[in-house]
Amino acid sequence: MHGDIKGAFLSDTDATNVSADTLNSVNTFYGTFATSTGWTVQSDWTIGGGVATCNGAGSGRFIFPFPEDSWTIGSSVVVEVTVTAYTSGTLFVSYSNGTETAGTNMTATGTYKFVGTVSANTIVYIGSNSFVGSIDNVKIYYAEEDRSVNNKGLIPYGTITKTPVATGAELVGYSGFNGSSSNYLQQPYNSALDFGTGDFSLMYWFYQSTHSYYQDVLSRQVSSATDGGWTVQHQIDGTIRFYLRTGGVWVDLLNSDNSITTSSWTHVAVVRTGNNFNMYINGVIGDASGGTNSGTATLNNANLRINTRPDQTAYPILTGNSIALVRLSASAPSAEQIKKIYEDEKVLFQENADCTLYGSSDAVTALAYDEKTNLLHVGTSSGRSDFNGLRRINNTTEAVTTAISAYDGSIAQQ
Repeated sequence: MHGDIKGAFLSDTDATNVSADTLNSVNTFYGTFATSTGWTVQSDWTIGGGVATCNGAGSGRFIFPFPEDSWTIGSSVVVEVTVTAYTSGTLFVSYSNGTETAGTNMTATGTYKFVGTVSANTIVYIGSNSFVGSIDNVKIYYAEEDRSVNNKGLIPYGTITKTPVATGAELVGYSGFNGSSSNYLQQPYNSALDFGTGDFSLMYWFYQSTHSYYQDVLSRQVSSATDGGWTVQHQIDGTIRFYLRTGGVWVDLLNSDNSITTSSWTHVAVVRTGNNFNMYINGVIGDASGGTNSGTATLNNANLRINTRPDQTAYPILTGNSIALVRLSASAPSAEQIKKIYEDEKVLFQENADCTLYGSSDAVTALAYDEKTNLLHVGTSSGRSDFNGLRRINNTTEAVTTAISAYDGSIAQQ
């Protein structure tokens, strides 16, 4: 995660497919309101006829699933709700002790999806500010994780498949888009991704089995093409194009001398430094470099999307192609740093590559770096994990409780 990291996505070892149902924690409350099971209903609300109805009185404003469903403090959680009838007032979501979460206002009929971080307690609330109307089809579930410090996850639309990036590898890639614009991952507008005229970078790994069509792999745009945005598009011939359009100012980078090859994982990076844009493929700068754009990358109400773009859903990722390790930063890595990132990470895409601590515990009890072998030894209650760079090459199963010492291949632990 380089510099001023703003998001790190699609980094996982769990091969469970991603959907609203698979990410649900308990799924015991009746979001269809066929019954009131699982819901705590305050006095403004009633459940009946397959909906929850609010009278807007203001004496008991909240409805929430508890205690059947609760959420870990600090987790990124999606709320889906359909407003089936609307008369007046505002409906909102609270991720923090009943306080209205900014950007969650609902003032018309329709289906809404929000993502936020649970804080203050383990309850996610649906609340009324004089709201008069009805809701249905509520789902609350963990977001597809953002591994950065920002913890702002992605909302799955449809079902995304997760499979190991290589035989026996721990890291999984995200695929199963099936050439369909109905299967994608999206982060609602996030002001942290408004990079303005400053430096920024994006990078990801991609497995391409075919070049048979255009593919909008990663984009951040508003709903209308005329409002601008940016997109990374894989071309029909295997080349890669990056577009940025804001305020009538364009940059259009076409990387043609270093295209993606089929049946292998490829690292892609796009970097803006000042007004200059450069593109790197597998750590090597390509001919799509030196493009300039003095316009702003601030895009009010823009959504980040993986697989298709919000203003144009005609070019989804094709069947058989996969993506992993997506990152966005409000800073620009150097050519040397991008080369190192590629060299360090490429080993994770090899057969039988392990990339996590051994066992079920992530509480590190001891560390030792062997300056002769360049190996890092990490102790937990599950044992010792030995890392060469990012890849775990060995482990023990005896708990490490106090210390590890390592030099020239000799290791002592307690």
